[in-house]
Amino acid sequence: MYLAKVLVNQLIEREERSAIVVTSSGLGFRPIAGCLTYCAANACSSFMAQALSYELKKSQVDVMSWEAGVAGTKMFPEEKRAKMTKVGPCVDAMLKDLGNGELISYGTRA
Repeated sequence: MYLAKVLVNQLIEREERSAIVVTSSGLGFRPIAGCLTYCAANACSSFMAQALSYELKKSQVDVMSWEAGVAGTKMFPEEKRAKMTKVGPCVDAMLKDLGNGELISYGTRA
């Protein structure tokens, strides 16, 4: 949030199209026991991105919340990661959504 606040005016003034992609999680909308802080932080970041998207709608800055689903990151043990979607395809899917007016990208998760 602070980084967006610091950079938003510079992004608006650029001649080139810019983007702010906020990485969030589906757990921001589906809180589970034992993950209160994680779920709340993701809800906050997702809603901030969506609200900022509305505020910057008439500018050349696209803002999107990225909720990639279960991607094979270091958040999970190695044996679980092997069965998950690799990070690269998740990023590629998000980039396809960027600039299309989407407020939320679910990456490879439909």
